[in-house]
Amino acid sequence: MSFSTTLMSLLDAPAACLAVAAACLLVGLAALRRALAALGPLLRAVAAAVVVTLTTLTALAMVAVAAFTS
Repeated sequence: MSFSTTLMSLLDAPAACLAVAAACLLVGLAALRRALAALGPLLRAVAAAVVVTLTTLTALAMVAVAAFTS
């Protein structure tokens, strides 16, 4: 029995196909979790930079509005 024949017979059994899909999802999610854990400090730094940028631009816009309306 070749590998392709085994795959075709697997597709005929929905429960087995779902079990393989669930196992693939679990492995993929575990790998994603490990990858995001390694990127955690970088993501926090980027989020902080975005907050600083938005607050600074908001403050500058408010100063500009106050300067041109008075």
